Amino acid sequence: MTELRCIDKEGSERIYLLTCDYDPHKGEFDYRVYSNPLPSSGGFFELSVKEVGDELQVISMNHNHMLEYKAKGIPDALLLYIAKHSGKSVRSSPAWGKGGEFRSTDATKVWDRLVAKNMALYFESEDLYRVSEKSS
Repeated sequence: MTELRCIDKEGSERIYLLTCDYDPHKGEFDYRVYSNPLPSSGGFFELSVKEVGDELQVISMNHNHMLEYKAKGIPDALLLYIAKHSGKSVRSSPAWGKGGEFRSTDATKVWDRLVAKNMALYFESEDLYRVSEKSS
């Protein structure tokens, strides 16, 4: 497992543990973030991305309603980590896209926070947010 350093909404640093699984048939990466030490509940924060051209697109982001993963800065650190280690931009889904793809209101709040911190850019013409390796 890899360590992931996150800054929560109170400004405190926390170190989480990170795993990543890749499904080559779907072109999807599934990142799981666990509290450190590992929780007895087995719970985790999950973020999945899929390859879309030369970018990665977030297809799900979920703290699984667990307080130990909510408001801890995990998406902020994880999206930058993915961009840096993949060498690719990581983009949001559009608010409403093709094939039932969409960006939830909660996900939009995460992306807006990243824009406010100069960690992401919003591209209005595409209705997409992007984090790149250069943002990290």
